[in-house]
Amino acid sequence: FGTFPHLFIAQGDRGFHHGLRIVPHIPNGLLSCASALGLAVALLQIDVAHANPIGVLLALLSMVVSTTCLGLILGPLCATFREHASVLRLVDVVVLLLSGVVIPRERLPHAARALGEILPITHGLEALKLALDGAPTLQLSPLLGEAAIAIGCLVLGIASRLATEVLVRRSASYS
Repeated sequence: FGTFPHLFIAQGDRGFHHGLRIVPHIPNGLLSCASALGLAVALLQIDVAHANPIGVLLALLSMVVSTTCLGLILGPLCATFREHASVLRLVDVVVLLLSGVVIPRERLPHAARALGEILPITHGLEALKLALDGAPTLQLSPLLGEAAIAIGCLVLGIASRLATEVLVRRSASYS
């Protein structure tokens, strides 16, 4: 079960410690995204001569932060399910399919597109495409949507941790 049970017995502000759990994932996610993007540019011979490097970095950072905050929601919830790996894989697939990573969003049914609007990656990917096309940083308005999703996931992650903590303490059981 990783470090989550230790969070429940931690002294002091458990919310602060819960939030700190995301810190190592941010640089790791940025490195992974930058590596994947670099590999795609090299293998697919994508012309990035006109790309906005600051916009690209901001788009990657926004996607990493929003997906990491999604993990704050899923971590506590999955910690109480025995089949937590299945839940995580299902969420991964849904996010990848509906955000436009695998299937262009314009080809998705209306309901799937609407759901994709509230999922991490969707708006960051849109901003990344704009930045790779050379759009100035101030014209990367989809970053605001990705930031809103990250904040929403952070708030829901806090609520998820609090609810899970109450359930675990009430039942005196972690699963």
